[in-house]
Amino acid sequence: MLAAPLIEPAVCLGAAGDPKSRLEACTRLIDATGPDRSIMARYRTARGNARLSLKDDDGAEADFTAAIMAAPEDPDGWFGRAIARSKRDEPVLAIADYDTVLWLTPGDADALYNRAQLRSAAGDHGGAVSDLERARAITPKDLDTLVNLGFEYGEVGRLDDELACYAAVLALDPRRRSALVNRGAVYWLRNDWAGAARAWDAALDVYPKDSDLHRRRGGAAENLGDSKRARDEFSRAIALDPTNADAFRNRAELEARLGDQAKAVADLRMIVTLQPRDPAAIDELAEALIDKHDLADALVAVQSGLALAPENTALRIDRGRVFWLQASYGAALSDYDAVLSREPRNSAALFDRALVYHQQDHDVRAIRDLDAALAADPGDAETLEKLGEIYAGIDDYVTALEDLDAAIAADPKRASAYRQRAKAERAQGQAAAAAVDDAAAKRLGG
Repeated sequence: MLAAPLIEPAVCLGAAGDPKSRLEACTRLIDATGPDRSIMARYRTARGNARLSLKDDDGAEADFTAAIMAAPEDPDGWFGRAIARSKRDEPVLAIADYDTVLWLTPGDADALYNRAQLRSAAGDHGGAVSDLERARAITPKDLDTLVNLGFEYGEVGRLDDELACYAAVLALDPRRRSALVNRGAVYWLRNDWAGAARAWDAALDVYPKDSDLHRRRGGAAENLGDSKRARDEFSRAIALDPTNADAFRNRAELEARLGDQAKAVADLRMIVTLQPRDPAAIDELAEALIDKHDLADALVAVQSGLALAPENTALRIDRGRVFWLQASYGAALSDYDAVLSREPRNSAALFDRALVYHQQDHDVRAIRDLDAALAADPGDAETLEKLGEIYAGIDDYVTALEDLDAAIAADPKRASAYRQRAKAERAQGQAAAAAVDDAAAKRLGG
């Protein structure tokens, strides 16, 4: 019994015992402590930490506040309350507490690191960089600080500094996955596909069975024009992790680009199997089925998605397209009108509704919607081309050529726009110009 008073402080202050035991020991000590404010602050802080471990964030904040009132000069209470406030999703108050910690102890690298995380989450990446640079100066070999500083450099566009951070990390720990992955991502952001490929090859040397790394390497291969390597990498990613929805999506996009819509649809069906309640996944499948002209299956997919999310904009537009292609123009207009009643500047719905109007020979309405779509999405080549086509159809070749010129300026590789312009030029008697555009369309595969 005589030893109890000596054991109690050790348990409370974390030298022994689980969080519940520490909390109980601290409570007994707090109840028995006299007017010594510094000792009371220590016990209150210790009980706050125990409560944090027990996920009692409200109780923890109350204890840390009591510790601060007892000894405002002690940074531990401020630090603990900052953590509690972070857990309670009170970032502004938490940052204010870290400010006080750093006023009391400017060299607290942990406070700098934690404040940087809060600043980053709030979108203050410049502030996060400042804090992490200070933390790095204090603990230059701390890997978490270096990795996070690299990420924040990327957020503020300092990509060379980001790469330098990852190099410093890998010099200390050549197996640090986040640095290996992020290094490749920097090259990716720069559209340096070869650099990304080299970086992810190096990462795969360390982690040869990492599904996401194979997926990323496949993306680099695709951008380098190596479709076979891309397909192999996406397939390897799926074999390693059959739940990797992003790998299925990437492979589906590749197959669609290569013209194999059946394989693309099969992969998109797998994504829906993995994510059956995700309207975005169902939308992707529906769009692929529409492109494949499998309208019955597309409608089934869309209806299943709308059963989950009745007001989903993308799915309502998908259904409008199915109805349009089935010549159910009234049903198509109903879906587009519903979208536009909520989102009057939705360029996709405006464009698609214009197609329906054009099909019904309501070209004035079609032009009105296409103009509105262009106002919402200026310079869109597809919208400009469709305007040119409709104006040519009503014999307004001057306006048609203006829009088709703009479409080609917006997308010089758009073969169909050259073909449309050639028709308009031929109608205007510009045979030589039409021949040039026909040749361009043929060269581009149109």
